[in-house]
Amino acid sequence: MKEIRLSFIVFILIFLTPVSLHASGVVVENVGVSSSRGIGIPNQEVDIPFAFLENTPPVITHLPSDTSIEIGQSYTGYVSATDAETPENIRYSIISPPEGMTIDAVTGTIEWTTKNVKNYNIQVIVTNGELNTFATFKIMVFSENTPPVITYLPQDTTIEAWQFYTDKVTAEDNTPTPDGITYSLMNPPNGMSIDAGNGTIEWIPADVGDYTITVCVTDGDKKTEKTYTITVVLKNESPVITHFPNDT
Repeated sequence: MKEIRLSFIVFILIFLTPVSLHASGVVVENVGVSSSRGIGIPNQEVDIPFAFLENTPPVITHLPSDTSIEIGQSYTGYVSATDAETPENIRYSIISPPEGMTIDAVTGTIEWTTKNVKNYNIQVIVTNGELNTFATFKIMVFSENTPPVITYLPQDTTIEAWQFYTDKVTAEDNTPTPDGITYSLMNPPNGMSIDAGNGTIEWIPADVGDYTITVCVTDGDKKTEKTYTITVVLKNESPVITHFPNDT
């Protein structure tokens, strides 16, 4: 007797949608199977394997920049992050924050009123409940600022026209700021310059006259100004004999 082979086109019909997760993948519950010949297979669970997405740590998208503030001032900053798998689980915290500093665990907003003069390294943690990401920024707290003190100012002097002139202003700052000390001249004579970093003044005067030189020293917040005078005169040259008696 010949064996009759029947080919069936099998259609999987999912009657209900409930699913549950197994270690191997997704289990689709209450699945019925039927063929084109009407042969049915009772409803049963079907295990459909798949690969779970690997959990990755959050990615910090914004971190406060390094900054400096005066003692007693308020500071506000924020941290933000994303997470590919569970963004709703992101939480923010700070490791050993300075006294009084807080961070909102959900929004990442940082608030603080400074109390001590110090350089602080602020280490932030962002977690998705399983994996963490760390990042650090710096806040420098300085004492109440006072103006720089000019420790040397050039003396009043007299020079000749077209004579090269150079001198140097020096200053110190008892309450240093991140900007440091910067030197400048207020309305200097034509051609006069000062090095903003070290206070060196250079000039070759072309015209005679009295010049008031105003030096300004600033720390980026407060400044000190002082003046001195340079008198420019014609170059002193030896007399020229215009007539000399002939021998007689």
